[in-house]
Amino acid sequence: MWLTDKFYGLRGKSLNYAIVCIADQGVMGGILTLPVFLSQFPTINPEADGLTSIESAQRATNQGIAVASYNLGCFVGAVIAIWISNPLGRKRMIILGTSIMVVGTIIKITAFSLVHLVIGRIIMGLGNGMNTSTVPTWQSETSSSHKRGKMVMIEGALITCGIMISYWIDLGLSFAPGSVAWRFPIAFQLVFCFFILAFVWNLPESPRWLILKGHHEEAKLVIAAIADLEVEDNFVQNEFLAIKETVEEMSKGSFRDLFATNENRNLHRTFLAYLNQVFQQISGINLITYYAAVIYSGLGMSDFMSRLLAALNGTEYFIASWPAVWLVERVGRRKLMLFGAAGQALTMAASAGVTSRSEEGFQIAGVVLLFIFNTFFAIGWLGMTWLYPAEIVPLRIRAPANALSTSANWIFNFMVVMITPVAFNTIKHHTYTIFAIINAIMVPSVYFLFPETAYRSLEEMDTIFQKVHGWKGLFTVVRQAEIEPRRYGKNGELLLDVDAVRAEKGDSSSAGRENEHRERSRTLLCIECSSSYANLDNSRPLGGLAMVELFRYTESPVGPYDEIILTPGFHEYTVDGKDGKPEKRKNTRVTRIYVSQKHTCWNGRKNWNIPKHLAQFEWTTNADGSETVRVFPNDTSGDASEATVSTIPFFQATIKPVPYVPAFPVSTTPLKYLGLDITIVAPPLPEGQGSQGELPGTDKWCAILPGISSPRTMLAWFDIKQPDHGLTAEEAKSRGMSTEENFWPGLGRWQFGVKMENTTVDFPDAKYWDPPKSHL
Repeated sequence: MWLTDKFYGLRGKSLNYAIVCIADQGVMGGILTLPVFLSQFPTINPEADGLTSIESAQRATNQGIAVASYNLGCFVGAVIAIWISNPLGRKRMIILGTSIMVVGTIIKITAFSLVHLVIGRIIMGLGNGMNTSTVPTWQSETSSSHKRGKMVMIEGALITCGIMISYWIDLGLSFAPGSVAWRFPIAFQLVFCFFILAFVWNLPESPRWLILKGHHEEAKLVIAAIADLEVEDNFVQNEFLAIKETVEEMSKGSFRDLFATNENRNLHRTFLAYLNQVFQQISGINLITYYAAVIYSGLGMSDFMSRLLAALNGTEYFIASWPAVWLVERVGRRKLMLFGAAGQALTMAASAGVTSRSEEGFQIAGVVLLFIFNTFFAIGWLGMTWLYPAEIVPLRIRAPANALSTSANWIFNFMVVMITPVAFNTIKHHTYTIFAIINAIMVPSVYFLFPETAYRSLEEMDTIFQKVHGWKGLFTVVRQAEIEPRRYGKNGELLLDVDAVRAEKGDSSSAGRENEHRERSRTLLCIECSSSYANLDNSRPLGGLAMVELFRYTESPVGPYDEIILTPGFHEYTVDGKDGKPEKRKNTRVTRIYVSQKHTCWNGRKNWNIPKHLAQFEWTTNADGSETVRVFPNDTSGDASEATVSTIPFFQATIKPVPYVPAFPVSTTPLKYLGLDITIVAPPLPEGQGSQGELPGTDKWCAILPGISSPRTMLAWFDIKQPDHGLTAEEAKSRGMSTEENFWPGLGRWQFGVKMENTTVDFPDAKYWDPPKSHL
């Protein structure tokens, strides 16, 4: 059945773009320097002649109140949305919020006193707060996972379009006589409101909200329309079932669930959504957006030049917002946020320096730096805080969580807008110093706390957070997001159907075990898939200390050999304790080792249960001093038959020491004094089959704590590129092979590591745990 009589006949991309175009807002920053505006409201002009320092400070405060009152209204509107967004639905909330904005705008147009103006701005903010807490949720719930970021980033670009239009209207009408110079720019905001009210009625409601309210058939129609498919299509049915299962499981949420420390980690996810919004506002963007003309005037520009530069700044802001539309899915959310915060910190630091000087050249530099700051912010943070919170929280609390996080946006927006005129009036250029420090703090915060959400369905994020535990989950969730198998590809294709999702959740123990093998073996090459060790017993990967280690042993008990060790990091598992009760433990794990000499295969398996396999290593010294290594595995475990070496390398990398950085000694001994346990644990290694039959390990758990020391360690760059296996994407997928750029999920091409020379590795005797039984 094709849907042609609803949603204006739009489907697929056209429908997605229609949904994203309903949001916009304007600003009044450009009219703050208009003489006719200041004559109407003289108590907000701190630059008037004849004022004492106290009077100037009071008027600066009044100016902050007048401008920030809008943000205070937005905060209240976002808080109200916490309670009414789920009962009303996404579309009704937008209609209500926009209607309130119309009332507030009319009050502002007719203002003749400061109190009158402030009341109008508060009411308009009330409606906008409802909209900004609802629209991102609506867009994220009506977009495919591979398009969601692009759609919300377009919304961010449209916001800057509204800012740009407002500034140019302010400039054009600054020559108009009387109060029309400032009343018309405010009235123009009604155009966007009427557009929303006329257009939103016939756009689709969120399919997740429809399922939440029991409107299943309508939800299927919406899913089909968004995907541009027939309702009966398998993709539509799978998508509906996946959403329905999650919605039904989480349909009993309440406001207090925002702070629950449950399996879904609601409090953790609410915190991330809230912090994301806070970071956007305390970056300092609204220092420019609301006070651009005032700042340029303070740099010595004329009133006309200040308004012209503000309009040009708004135009550049709009242009700079579009790269994020194309980069957000290709690069990901985390990298854009890191790029933006780092650039913003540097720009604010430079602004603090140049604005401390009064020479003309420094004034010009100050103007340029404001343009540069806008560019970094537009790419990294403009649309991100309307996208990321909607992606990171579970459906059960999505509406109230987004409303709460949006309230953070507006209350901190209010704070920045309120204090900016006061700060410039008192600490001058050091205002920029404060924002430089704040942006610098944002960089490590994003790196360690914010997991990637690109190409993840809203339901996948639930799975990721369910696999981290305790306070350490605040930091390990980033790694978990890197290693979690994806359900959807970069083009929206289904990689894991709904039956596999059910198996992952444990609906069928046998199916669950098969799915566990299939998901994990997706990251392995074909030789790995045929191995009995490809399925990692019953442990749960936690991330942390994940390494690929390359060794070239010049001497050992079995002679010289080369080795590559794959250590995905910490794993949590359950064993029988001494009292017979299940006991949880956590240690690093080695999941596979390749060596160039068969005797060490036997030695590693018989002594430590380490799954060693035979391979050929090819080392090349390049002209620039770097080294390239390629590892070609055999199809055996190092037994006597020694089958033919693979023609395709399992791993290849080029290692180049970082120049101009001196070498330094390294030892793992101090780690134990820091409380860091790097004990490697190996589960019982069963007897192999076929060619592996003569190489069983022990039937107990083994634990070993190797010691490593090197007098000469160098920082190095690793250029890692997975070799071309010569298969099509479909052939690789059918064999359970990786579709990642590298064989390890989250392992990018360029990695930072160390190169250690003259290294001593000490392997003590293994410790065996008894009984060896492990649990699911």
